[in-house]
Amino acid sequence: MRKLWGWNRICGDIIEVTLKIRSAINALQVALSDPISFGSNILSEAYGSYSSGEKSYRGYKLYFEYLPQGKTIVKYQYPQNNPGTFELPSTRAKRLYIQSYLARITSFYGQFNT
Repeated sequence: MRKLWGWNRICGDIIEVTLKIRSAINALQVALSDPISFGSNILSEAYGSYSSGEKSYRGYKLYFEYLPQGKTIVKYQYPQNNPGTFELPSTRAKRLYIQSYLARITSFYGQFNT
């Protein structure tokens, strides 16, 4: 097994995703898209202060009717089902009716063994 971020990771391990969102302003109607690795399924609803969410095989899309200034935390879990090395696209946040406001979080890189 290869060490990854100080933990031994193998297929079937449950990954808990913690999104720490920092907003410089009070924002209305924000959509956040967070990708997951191929072949994984999100286990349950996210917990945190968001209005609604959509789970799919691509990731989690969270909607905030109101995103307060400061820090907001949202968490969810999924199992890593496939072995191999993968790189996820960026997490993206945007205001729904003002497209010029966009934020990206750098991509995630990981390796999982059988």
